[in-house]
Amino acid sequence: MALVVTHRVLCFALCAAVVSCRDPSPSAGQLNTGARVVAAPPTQPPPPENRPVPPSEAPSAPPVAGRSEFVELLVGPDPGPAGRIAIVALHGLGDTPENFSNWLRAAPISARVLVVRAPETYGGGNAWWQPGGDEATVARGIDRAARVVKERLESKLGASTMCGTPIVLGFSQGAMVSFAIAARGEMSVRLVVPIAGRLPVENRGVTRPAGSRPRVRAMHGDADERIGIAAGRSTVEALARQGVDATLRSFAGVGHSIPDEVRAAVFDEITRAATEMGCGR
Repeated sequence: MALVVTHRVLCFALCAAVVSCRDPSPSAGQLNTGARVVAAPPTQPPPPENRPVPPSEAPSAPPVAGRSEFVELLVGPDPGPAGRIAIVALHGLGDTPENFSNWLRAAPISARVLVVRAPETYGGGNAWWQPGGDEATVARGIDRAARVVKERLESKLGASTMCGTPIVLGFSQGAMVSFAIAARGEMSVRLVVPIAGRLPVENRGVTRPAGSRPRVRAMHGDADERIGIAAGRSTVEALARQGVDATLRSFAGVGHSIPDEVRAAVFDEITRAATEMGCGR
């Protein structure tokens, strides 16, 4: 009898050891910010922090093949002969252009806004790359996403008339792509506004000639627990060391979101750039 009990105790201990050695379950949709993070299944809904504006009253349907690569809207007053500037907007992980465009409708400047749809499916929205993986994986995802944006905009903006040079802004994953666009020499851009973003070290090399580097005005909440402000600040400092006019504005108590004070700061930067280019308001 003692032998049977001992055998059962031993089996119980072995089973407990196996369970304790398994990786803990990752947080759903957690965005990689440096450490290796296992991605949540794409069918899971994204964290609400990755959607900086409330969903529209009509819920967005999951992305389907053949869906438009852009959501396009005209904002601001009639610009008259001065013409509209082009604002290229890049949404965050799991968001959609339809939802992300909502807050941009309040832009005070006469603009043609192009919200680009990320190429991959994630939850009920889209992703520029699937979250998770090490820094090298994230860096490759950012490079691929920057090429997607360039290719889509070449065909969209090539035949259009607009005032001045495009402005690019992005949030979260979209901010990381916008940082890469600022560093790469493949697109003509006047201003880049990354909101709550960063770049891995592998993406921080500036390849643009000195005369073609856009101004970078990053925005970041100091209470952001998803992409810490330290990562955004080190990205800006790396670009500045290479001759980019890059600054970061911090917002006290703001997390991974775009509240009214951040929106106002973004609109101020866009308006300043449009005025410098002589574009209508």
